[in-house]
Amino acid sequence: MHTEEKKIAYIDICGTVFYSNTTFDFFHFYFKGKRWRIFTYIYKTFFWKVLNKISLILFRVDLTRKIAVSFLKNKALEELSIASETFYDQFLHYKYNQKALKIIEQLRSECYEMYYTSATLDFIASTISQKSNIPVLLSTELAFENNICLGKYKKEVLNNKLELLENKNMLANRFIVLTDNLSDFPLVIRAEKAYVFSKKKNLAKWQNRIEKERSCLLNIELYEY
Repeated sequence: MHTEEKKIAYIDICGTVFYSNTTFDFFHFYFKGKRWRIFTYIYKTFFWKVLNKISLILFRVDLTRKIAVSFLKNKALEELSIASETFYDQFLHYKYNQKALKIIEQLRSECYEMYYTSATLDFIASTISQKSNIPVLLSTELAFENNICLGKYKKEVLNNKLELLENKNMLANRFIVLTDNLSDFPLVIRAEKAYVFSKKKNLAKWQNRIEKERSCLLNIELYEY
């Protein structure tokens, strides 16, 4: 990917373009059975949240997300793609972050090449890409065999964007970032400019990280939602 002279913008999806965790909102939209309802109850308990936090810190594995993905086992790609479009039309379409959309349209008018770099699942990212006319550069790839989901990852993007972009030689020399993810901070501090969208509860964390990087020439616009 030759990006030296291009104007590039890397755009997160969940919590940035949409006020939604698109992966889990899709799961809640798609799964109606008792097993999913039981799992939903479990992963919302305090004990499970502590366990998942430990797993994230020690192993960089989101257990909740990994187990949730296992519910997709034996689902056909065609079925998931159709369900994703229905999910977009009936739910996600109404969750757009209008401020982010305005920035995206401004970047489009300035001839930026825009790419989604998101941890959402690949078939969901594909639907969003088609609806918004922005290519997907990174998304979490599911493992399929004969177009049947194996219920596991082929490549996980969560908390790993900068490393993956560098490893794939997809990191531009100069770029803009739109994100809400604290885990994207290594990418933010490399950007010419960053548009950060933050829930109120995370504002102090963002401000603290920005303060600690005063030696960098940071150009960050921080928006609360």
